[in-house]
Amino acid sequence: LQSGSLPVLGDMMRRYDPSHVLDITESFRKIKPNPGIGVDLIAGFPTEEREHHEETLDFIKKLSPSFAHVFPFSPRKKTLANLYNDRVGDREREKRACELRELTSSFTRKFVQSLAGEERPAVIERKHGDDYTARTDNYVIVRFQSPEEIRVSSRVKLLLISPDQGGKSMTGKFLEKLP
Repeated sequence: LQSGSLPVLGDMMRRYDPSHVLDITESFRKIKPNPGIGVDLIAGFPTEEREHHEETLDFIKKLSPSFAHVFPFSPRKKTLANLYNDRVGDREREKRACELRELTSSFTRKFVQSLAGEERPAVIERKHGDDYTARTDNYVIVRFQSPEEIRVSSRVKLLLISPDQGGKSMTGKFLEKLP
């Protein structure tokens, strides 16, 4: 996504607008139950006025993404963005990134909480003794134990029990190996 503001997306040379992203997301949510919708957001692009940042915050409230990777803009040599006169400044850029992280993490917690009680397919990512970490088909990290040996990269079905303390991952129960 990068931004929820059409003028900023134009300055970034993106060829889409936020309403198109929202339409696609809403269509996807109608056909796939509890999909994991992730976005990347850049806070404080050099041409981003405060009103553009507010547009992004408002858009994120409509989109309610499951996950977000938020980072402050940082200039890169030999890029067009580096040629813009910076109207934001480092302190304001960090403040905007914090606002976006706070907002998006609330959506992540709500999304993860909504999955309690669901059975989901997952892929094993790590093994530590009898403790496993897997990622579900909607991109949620689940920690669980298994009475049987399961190889990393194996597919399993898990019962999602409850969010972990931070609310960004879950505890689960192993149900079965999948082909």
